Amino acid sequence: MQNLATLSPRPKMSEDVIPFTEYRRNLSECCERTKRTHRPLFITQNGRATTVVMNIAEYEKREELFAQWQAQMERAQLSRDVEISRREFATGRGITLKQLEQDSAAFLSALSANEVTV
Repeated sequence: MQNLATLSPRPKMSEDVIPFTEYRRNLSECCERTKRTHRPLFITQNGRATTVVMNIAEYEKREELFAQWQAQMERAQLSRDVEISRREFATGRGITLKQLEQDSAAFLSALSANEVTV
């Protein structure tokens, strides 16, 4: 898994914020600049940041890192949920698989008979 160190360098606000008119005038150079510096450009209109432009390779790295981070967080949550379930079952607050199956069947039966709304 990639780590934060493999992400592009932090933007330099003194260099990476440009007005839209400059961006439009120098589009090719701006694209080359994002590739060369590995930093995004922040485009402003009327003095306010409106758009971020970044090199596609950097974007793909960020998306992959985010997907890996999200999967790791989901695994961590699942591990916490399993541990909570184990503790609850050990203290008598859990239910058996057979009871879960019976409760689920009863719920689905009531749901199909329109006796329960979700």
